[in-house]
Formats: sequence, structure tokens, C-alpha cells
Amino acid sequence: SFIIALIILSAVLVATTCNCIYVDNRIDEMLDVCETLQRGSSALLTDELTSKWQSCRDIISLTTRQGDIERAENAILSLAHYLDIPADYNAQLAMLVSTLKHIKTSHSLSLSSIF
Repeated sequence: SFIIALIILSAVLVATTCNCIYVDNRIDEMLDVCETLQRGSSALLTDELTSKWQSCRDIISLTTRQGDIERAENAILSLAHYLDIPADYNAQLAMLVSTLKHIKTSHSLSLSSIF
């Protein structure tokens, strides 16, 4: 039974590490697009950001609080709506960046994210 417990523990640790790496890489990709958008709004980059989010949303939502997912999704959807209003667009982009950084921090393997 001890060996089975070690196998289960190892599987959990591997799954947790893989999840952290996946979330970190996907969030970094989206933050790179957001950084480009901060220099100037673009419908094409906004669509790219939306598609990146849609491609990883389901997997990220498995281990992320629903409130964080909803905040990120609302900000992304609002970007397309406020594309012609720079002040509102920048506000939504700032909210999205903040939410993505929070998700990334909460999925990092550190003592601060555990406690």
C-alpha cells in the first residue's frame, strides 16, 4: 500500500506541475499580446487574444476560481466592444492584465501561492 500511495502522490505532483507549466505558458502568451495592445488598440490583435483565450479557457477553468475566469472573459469580450473608445478600451485591457497576472500568480509553485 505504501508503493501505491507513492505512485498516487507522484501522479498528483506531475499533474500539478504540468498544469502550472501549461497555465504559465498560456498566460504569458496572452500577456505578450496585451503588452502589444497597450501600445495601440488593434482589432486583429484583439481577435487573436480572444482566440487564444477560447483555446485554453476550458483547461484553465479546471483549476482556476470561477470568479477569475469570469473577470478575464468579461474583460476580453469588452475589448471588442470598446475598440473605438480608447479610454474604456485601456481600462478593460488593464483589468484583463491584472486578472491574468492574478491567475498566473495563483498557479505558480511557490509558498505564497500555497498559503
